[in-house]
Amino acid sequence: MILVQCLPFAVVALALTVSCGAESKPAKQVGSGPESVITEFTATFKPGKLGIHADFTTGRVDGVEAAGQGRRAGVEAGMLFDRIDGKKYTEKLLDKRIAGTTDYTITFRKPPPAPPVPKKDQFAGTDVPPKPEFKFAEELTPASFREKIYDVTNATGSDSESAPYFPVVMFHVSWCKHCRHALPEFEEAAKSVEHRIQSGQVRHLRLEAHPKFFLIECNTDKEHEELCKAYTGTNYPVIKLFRNHRSMNFNRPRVAGTFAWWATYLSRAPIYGAATQEDLEAAQATAGGQLFILHAHNIKHTDAILQWKDVALDNLEDFVFALVHAETQITTKLPSAPGVTVWGKGLQPVEFQGEMTHGRLAAWVKFNQFEPVVRVSYDTAHSLANCGLPVVCLTFSSNSSSHSKVKPQFEANAEQLRKQQRVVFATADIGSSDVGNFLSRTFPLVGPGVSQPPHIFVFQGMDVYWESSALQDPKELSLAAIENLMADSHAMIQRGTAFGWLKEKGKLYLRYASHSIFSLLFALAVPLVALACLGFCAREILSSDTPDAPAKSKKE
Repeated sequence: MILVQCLPFAVVALALTVSCGAESKPAKQVGSGPESVITEFTATFKPGKLGIHADFTTGRVDGVEAAGQGRRAGVEAGMLFDRIDGKKYTEKLLDKRIAGTTDYTITFRKPPPAPPVPKKDQFAGTDVPPKPEFKFAEELTPASFREKIYDVTNATGSDSESAPYFPVVMFHVSWCKHCRHALPEFEEAAKSVEHRIQSGQVRHLRLEAHPKFFLIECNTDKEHEELCKAYTGTNYPVIKLFRNHRSMNFNRPRVAGTFAWWATYLSRAPIYGAATQEDLEAAQATAGGQLFILHAHNIKHTDAILQWKDVALDNLEDFVFALVHAETQITTKLPSAPGVTVWGKGLQPVEFQGEMTHGRLAAWVKFNQFEPVVRVSYDTAHSLANCGLPVVCLTFSSNSSSHSKVKPQFEANAEQLRKQQRVVFATADIGSSDVGNFLSRTFPLVGPGVSQPPHIFVFQGMDVYWESSALQDPKELSLAAIENLMADSHAMIQRGTAFGWLKEKGKLYLRYASHSIFSLLFALAVPLVALACLGFCAREILSSDTPDAPAKSKKE
């Protein structure tokens, strides 16, 4: 309304505002020092446009224009018109001054800031524990994260410089129930590790550096969110240990004891230096499973030792690695230097050939972690799915006498074919309820009741597998037969895709229909009944949409 009334004076006001701006007088303060609060200030304005957006009825300022008189005078949103030329503010008085020809003063009043609203805990009254007061785990900001995590991690890894600590960081958000449950456990783990370090209980673990615990809340502000995006996905909390230019993910129960063990275990030296037979046996006892050993000359094979250390760091959570210098005298027979081998129950390592590069050594370790033929179970399924190689698996039933012939034949062929290190071999006993249930959920087409054992199929990961009646006899097993099966698009099932789901369900339907005459009749009847029901429903819908015909009159 004010702007409309000011239109006759726009030309004059524009000239005045360009030639000279508004002037402000010193603001009135309550108190003194850094805690003083500005309550009001007075500014001089010229007739014409103010450049202030406000509710002129109440006198509350909503905003100011960038080049207007209000901005130059220092007016801010939230202020209130208080007096004009010393008189109490009214909208009518302001209109007169804007339309006038002389300068005038406006005194603005700034209300005191509202007291901060206490942050409500959305989990109050639930079984979610309160956020603890952190004394042993340190809370981070983006700036301190760069200093205490990023810089420390990227400064480690050289033989001449050891890290002051290995950071263990929990990325969490305020709205996450799982985070709130994990926070006190994380603080308790930090306390436990600190106590063990101070009391000297970790000296025997050969730690390269002590783990140190940190936290960062990812939804505090935009800067926190951007930092966390580089290290997390959409699920929280995320726990990582940083060392030697790499990060290692925590994927275990989120309890204090597990946090403490994991952080300490991953802070150990990546390679055990073994000078005696007793050293190797102690390393194997620590491993509990596979112990990967490099036999090398300390001076001649420096590059191979560095590559071995890198591979060990990549597999720090899964395996234990050792280094035996060629200068030492160990009674155990080892491959000639430089050479690698692995100790473990049932393992038969394939001889390493070629230059000891990081890629070749990593591939050799991934392959030789397995026995010649692995028994599929819940314990081995994860390792098989993550080895990066196709797994050729024979299904058999220990409840059938036929397995006594096909299983040895499969194992004999596998022992010869594995020397190429191109595929891993496994067997699955569907006579075991656990294994049968696992196959039914993960690879339904080869599960019990669907596929008659023995059956050979190939899987890579948990989402892709190949199965066909073309490869059933273990005597016909060869690398060429395996390649042909994996090249057959009809045999391939890619779970997680719509097409793969349809293909898998279609095969299951046909397998069921071929079991017996009854199952065939049932399989034919189900779609016919479904089509009949759909047709009936469609007819009812169409008929309900058709308007009723008008009734004929008696005269007609």
